[in-house]
Amino acid sequence: MAWSFAAVTRWPQPDFLPRPARPPLLAWAALLCMSGVLALAVDEWLVLEAARDEVRAQIERVRPADERRALRAGSRAGATGAQPARGAAEAAQALSRAIEHPWRTLFESSERHAAAGLRWLRLEHDAERGDVRLAGTAPDRRAVLKTLEALAADPGWDDVLLLRIEAPAAGESTGEGVRFELRARLAGAVAADVARGGR
Repeated sequence: MAWSFAAVTRWPQPDFLPRPARPPLLAWAALLCMSGVLALAVDEWLVLEAARDEVRAQIERVRPADERRALRAGSRAGATGAQPARGAAEAAQALSRAIEHPWRTLFESSERHAAAGLRWLRLEHDAERGDVRLAGTAPDRRAVLKTLEALAADPGWDDVLLLRIEAPAAGESTGEGVRFELRARLAGAVAADVARGGR
């Protein structure tokens, strides 16, 4: 029996050296799944873009035919078509007036006369007629009446009227005091400033 030194001795294989890390099978599966989802999303996007282009082309084909029909119909079609356009223009003008409305004048005037501890919760204002509805809370009825009297004494406010006042029920503490609502009409300098647009 032949004995060999090379067969018996092995070189040490230390296990403290880092081995190359292989991604686990689950990571490969997740990568494959995400690639499939991405491919489906791109495909769906391409289908939607093609449908959108087709709709645009149909609109472009139909638009000249509609214009020709409107020209053939003459002034009658023009008159009926002008009414919806006029309604849209009036709505746009009303919105523009509401945006440019001098709310600051109205707010300052109402805040100037508010009694101590009074908080305004809601303000409704019809700019066309000058009507104002205010709702708020006050520590007590005296503060509400004081504010009402101050607004009535102001030449910029007219027809100031208390619509309702509610005190919390006995034993119920809301921490707000009394709730109230009043109605008034703008007059004098306040109404003129509001009509001018606060300029």
